[in-house]
Amino acid sequence: MTIRFIAMSGTHGCLPDYCEVFSSRNEAIQSLVQLFNLGELHAARLRQDGYLELVQTLNVVSCCGRGPNWKNNHLQVTGLTGI
Repeated sequence: MTIRFIAMSGTHGCLPDYCEVFSSRNEAIQSLVQLFNLGELHAARLRQDGYLELVQTLNVVSCCGRGPNWKNNHLQVTGLTGI
């Protein structure tokens, strides 16, 4: 059985703006940490919970060079199992 991890970011109630598959949970989390320039406290919360709610005071709502209008409310890492 194969386990894969999906790193996602987006707005509540919408399809993810960013979604990528990784072979390890650590790689998936690290991709979001780098993409959103998360500080250590927020990176630790994402590692612990696999989910991070972004608030406007974090100033991490823009990434990938898409400018400040590319907004995200949350980051999430989800594991999938398959054959």
